[in-house]
Amino acid sequence: MPGPTTAPAFPDDLLQLQERLHRAHAEHRAYLAELPWSVEPMAGWTCAERFSHRGDVPDSPGWSDEQKETVERMRAELRELSTAVIDHPHWATRSA
Repeated sequence: MPGPTTAPAFPDDLLQLQERLHRAHAEHRAYLAELPWSVEPMAGWTCAERFSHRGDVPDSPGWSDEQKETVERMRAELRELSTAVIDHPHWATRSA
């Protein structure tokens, strides 16, 4: 029976970056779930008018400027953290 593998540990700073990325992604998803379904104001519809897996869809007031700015700030943070994880020097030490 083969023995346990001794894979090198991930660096602490990479683990911290990955944790920050996971938390930021969860916060982004949760924030989006609370927003109106359409960025711009749009009329809703009933199931009788057209198929909707969500049932009746109410009118959407659209997102406020503050909500749009928050989403863009969150997306920028996700891009920065994703880039930091992908470009971490640890990955250069790994063979393909």
